[in-house]
Amino acid sequence: MLTNDMGDHLSKIKKLMMNSSFYPHDVEEPIQMRETHISLVFLTGKYAYKVKKPLSFGDILDFSSLEKRKHFCHEEIRLNSRLAPELYLGVVGITNTALQEDLSVEGIFEYAVKMKQLPPDSTLHDLLAEGRAIPIGTIQKIADIVAEFHQKADRLPQYGSYEVIYEKNDENFRTASQYMEINESYRKKIYEWMQSHKNLFKKRVDEGKIIDGHGDIQSRNIFIHKDKIYIFDCVEFNQALRAGDVAEEVAFLAMDLEYLGYPDLSQAYVNQYVDKTLDVDLLRLLPFYKAYRAHVRGKVA
Repeated sequence: MLTNDMGDHLSKIKKLMMNSSFYPHDVEEPIQMRETHISLVFLTGKYAYKVKKPLSFGDILDFSSLEKRKHFCHEEIRLNSRLAPELYLGVVGITNTALQEDLSVEGIFEYAVKMKQLPPDSTLHDLLAEGRAIPIGTIQKIADIVAEFHQKADRLPQYGSYEVIYEKNDENFRTASQYMEINESYRKKIYEWMQSHKNLFKKRVDEGKIIDGHGDIQSRNIFIHKDKIYIFDCVEFNQALRAGDVAEEVAFLAMDLEYLGYPDLSQAYVNQYVDKTLDVDLLRLLPFYKAYRAHVRGKVA
């Protein structure tokens, strides 16, 4: 929840950044603003600017101070440059009079991530929602990009233990139970499956399948523009939320495509990833992680 001071701070930013004279470059008017739970995004035509709200959600996210927001702006650039270096251009400063490329300028009271702007309706989600035909080859190319990213990503074995995976699922149930009645049969099946697959979880750790991933590879975070694919908007604010088994990351987009009504694209994505990586064990884990990711999606909603 925003306090009055936070609300005034964001109102000031909105007033400045909705004014075309604030920018050191030409803009397409009217400037558009998109708002999420944790950020403001200003679309100026050539560039987009993302400002983090001064919020704190305990252990999940902490943007409460200016220095922390500056830090996570730089983290957003660093982490997203792994998959979309052409989109993420740098961190800029906001003063009372202008947008500043030079972060040593006095008077900066907020920071923003500067990005190359692509057409907002060119995400995979929007294209599918419009009924646009997405070639199987495009989905296979996405799988290739994800597979190559996973092969290069840092290994984080501490996030692959049975205890960590159990806690992630248990937290889902604990949180969801505050808002709805939990299907006890479903809960029982999840715990029983985890218990019976402890050896598989350990094998995944031993084989280096636990990585510092993207954390949010879903159809809304994939741009398809002029035959190029950009996977963007990773979870920069919490390593624990983006770290895990490569199977969990693959499962998210596979589940998302099924939910949108494209099981053929989902299967093509999984098949191509497995062909590329030879990670056959991923298929054993996929139903479990699809269920987990669907549960997360429902919990957030």
